[in-house]
Amino acid sequence: MRRLNWVVVLIVFAVFFANGVFAQKPVDNKNLEIIPDETYEFYRFDNMRVNKTTGIPIALYNVNYEVIQSTAEDMARQYLYDNAQLLFLKDNADDLVHSSTRETPGGYHVRFDQYVGKYQVYNSNIVVNINHNNVVTFVMNDFKPSVKITNKNIVVSQTQAKNTAINRIGIEGKIYFEKVETLVYNNKKVSRLVQKVNIVPS
Repeated sequence: MRRLNWVVVLIVFAVFFANGVFAQKPVDNKNLEIIPDETYEFYRFDNMRVNKTTGIPIALYNVNYEVIQSTAEDMARQYLYDNAQLLFLKDNADDLVHSSTRETPGGYHVRFDQYVGKYQVYNSNIVVNINHNNVVTFVMNDFKPSVKITNKNIVVSQTQAKNTAINRIGIEGKIYFEKVETLVYNNKKVSRLVQKVNIVPS
């Protein structure tokens, strides 16, 4: 006998809707595209893991960079300002928005998300690890310096995106949680505005 033996099933469904950019795609794809994330090769150089295509450091180990004692966010920002060129950031890093700080016995993990105007860039962030001696120890860099949005028109609304996701998955009954975000999605050197839909059916 088959039965559901869980209380809540979590489904996170990311749906990407684009305008015009898929004109070369087959007609039957219409507005819905589920695009595999771009992959890249990397190489090791000194204490860094570097994107082979762009030359951008994507991970920095044993950084050992001392910053002036302050809040965790300010110390992380000092490191980013001082090393903007190395990380391919803008000098003032004004497109990085602090999203979280997590304290552990080893120190702080400070996260910044990349934005283009008011829109967050999907899966683009920087995490700076700082120990309790005010020393940066590790940096994870997923910043995408080439992201630019030329067409800011949104053809598919958040409501349309949500309904399409629900129909695509085949959800019936009550939805426990839903969240729709308009993001910038960058893949294979093309940036576009998309709707990301997260759904939790009860």
